[in-house]
Amino acid sequence: MARSGWSGLKDFSRIASARLTRGSASGYLPWALSRSAGLLRHRATYGCPGPFGVSTMNQLIRIAALLAVLAAPVGATHLPQTEPDPSLSPQGVVSIQIEALRNNDTPYENRGIEVTFNFASPANKRITGPLERFKMMVRNPIFGPMIDHRSAKYKNLMVEDDSARIDVILTSKEGVYLGYRFFLSRQHGNRYEGSWMTDAVIPFDIVSL
Repeated sequence: MARSGWSGLKDFSRIASARLTRGSASGYLPWALSRSAGLLRHRATYGCPGPFGVSTMNQLIRIAALLAVLAAPVGATHLPQTEPDPSLSPQGVVSIQIEALRNNDTPYENRGIEVTFNFASPANKRITGPLERFKMMVRNPIFGPMIDHRSAKYKNLMVEDDSARIDVILTSKEGVYLGYRFFLSRQHGNRYEGSWMTDAVIPFDIVSL
């Protein structure tokens, strides 16, 4: 990500789009639990001796999944949603990303960045993807302070038709105040129909709080 972050919006985002370059931008993905459940089911089917019936194995799978959730570190299951959904507001979409980055390595390394990438719009992903490239961009000096930050405040929300903008004031883990402006658009004509997704993220200077 360079100075022009996660990528393009309506009239009030033209500045962001103009500053966008091939090496700039940003933008996530949680499927570990469902994948683990599938693995457990596979092992239950092929690894257990005869006395266990299907209902018993299903119960064991449910118990194992529950134990995995209960044993997860604090913050591992705190996100209300980890993929785009029409029910999420523009601020809700941004707050999920910010919270994911605050706990970036919970429950596994770079999970927060993956969640952020999930909410990058298709146009954004074409510039910032694939995921491994996106991870490197998020960890650069401009966007790196978003990872493991202390706190966040949301200001100046603007919504106009299918476009939105919101400012986020972060306190980094070093105690430094940083500003990031998120540009979002409501998706149409793709599999994310009706969902708000991030087009661009641009850093800005904090003049006063």
